[in-house]
Amino acid sequence: MLDCATRLKAIGHTEAAPKFFRYSSLGHLDELLSSMNDIEFPALGIPDNQDGSLGNAADNAVDTPQYDFCIIKHVDYEDHDARETAKAECKALGLKIIARLRYDARKMQNGLTFLRFSNVPYQTIGPIGDNCFGVLFSIQVADTANVVYVAADWNLAE
Repeated sequence: MLDCATRLKAIGHTEAAPKFFRYSSLGHLDELLSSMNDIEFPALGIPDNQDGSLGNAADNAVDTPQYDFCIIKHVDYEDHDARETAKAECKALGLKIIARLRYDARKMQNGLTFLRFSNVPYQTIGPIGDNCFGVLFSIQVADTANVVYVAADWNLAE
């Protein structure tokens, strides 16, 4: 995602103009944005925490982690039109990132071979921080899971 934030022209993250950040939860994102004076917008954020699920596919264990990212913009207070415009622009930028991830998946690059594009949930967020609005996206990239019972791992009564 750092590469996306750096290479996507509309975001253009650099050390001089930081537009990429990590956060642990939406509550922490609110606190982070309230205290960051040097971030520029639009910005791309990703959480440090990870969610996912374990399941079966053709009798093989599959780990399906969920990765989130958000695109946010700052808007003036009490400007409803600017809020809606920011959300639309953030969604458009997020779709560009999704398109890049799909491209990488088709080319079997960057570990995205098993990107699940059939369902990419998103939701608008805001106001957070200093009146920021945007869109939160979720993607899943399935992988094999090492779910194997090994008797030697257990103290078993005989």
